Amino acid sequence: MAANDDKIVELVPTPPGEAGLPWLVERVNRIFRNIYQTLHTLEGRSGTIALRAAATIAGKLGIGSTFSSVTTAPANSLIVEGRVGLQTSDPVTDLHVRTTTSGIYLDSNLASAPFIGRRNNSSYANPTAVLSGDGLAMFGGGGRASTSAYAVGPRAFMVAVATENWTNTANGARLDFYYTPNGSTTVGLVQSFDGTWTMRAVKITGDVTNSTTTLADVTGLGFSVEANKDYAFEFDIIFQTVATTTGIALAMNGPSTPTLINGRTQIFTNVRAVQDEMFIAYDTATATLTANPTANSNMAAKISGIFRNGANAGTLIVRFASEVAASQVTIKAGSCGWIKKI
Repeated sequence: MAANDDKIVELVPTPPGEAGLPWLVERVNRIFRNIYQTLHTLEGRSGTIALRAAATIAGKLGIGSTFSSVTTAPANSLIVEGRVGLQTSDPVTDLHVRTTTSGIYLDSNLASAPFIGRRNNSSYANPTAVLSGDGLAMFGGGGRASTSAYAVGPRAFMVAVATENWTNTANGARLDFYYTPNGSTTVGLVQSFDGTWTMRAVKITGDVTNSTTTLADVTGLGFSVEANKDYAFEFDIIFQTVATTTGIALAMNGPSTPTLINGRTQIFTNVRAVQDEMFIAYDTATATLTANPTANSNMAAKISGIFRNGANAGTLIVRFASEVAASQVTIKAGSCGWIKKI
């Protein structure tokens, strides 16, 4: 402190004629001198300030030239101007956490713990609304590509994207999923979810039987299809027949007046022989003459093709029949399929 600092902080001068108070006055002045010296020492100081192991700050704290002198922190809060590093001395983003344990936990007393990214355009001082195509938030993963550097950016991630210009009553958005194939550093879009779908799968969990020569639906082995949309489809079928002399017929059916259906039916009649046929219409199938070398044993079949729907929505479904009346054929549980909008 300067030579005249004692005079500056003598805020309680000795009252004239009060000789009985000098000791009290000196004690009060000593307290104010200590406060002044502490503030004078910390002002503009750089380096390390050591606190006791149990030191606490009651109330609020602002760090940074703006937050410490202009902005008032909320009650019992910490606000920081600049980057924050937790367990790292070189934060590379606004918040950088280095963990050597099991990760980061986000607890909530709500139904789910929210992790939400929010975007505005222009600036914080003069924000404008989100526009169609703007990324809203991203969550992904990356890693170290060598001993000296991390790969630039995530290599598998999902992005929330605005699908319209936002207003107070219109906030359309979708989720895009990206990946990087092996042997590459190029990230590609693998799937977008925007309220529609591009691919679905189905599996039946119970057997479906037919003992007639009339084609019938394989209940559960089909998909809803939209009007005026194009699809690729494939079904893998497990079937049995009650006799070695009973064959099976397989076909497809769907909404009326399709633009096109073109596909292929493959039915194994033993472990090496297969009946392979093309179809270009609904319910066109030729039953196998011999379907099973051993009665009631599992055999395999496949139906695949392209379907271009017309103006009528409906269900595209697998159908089947027995070659011999009153001789049961069974589509077994576990038979499955997929359809992809193209």
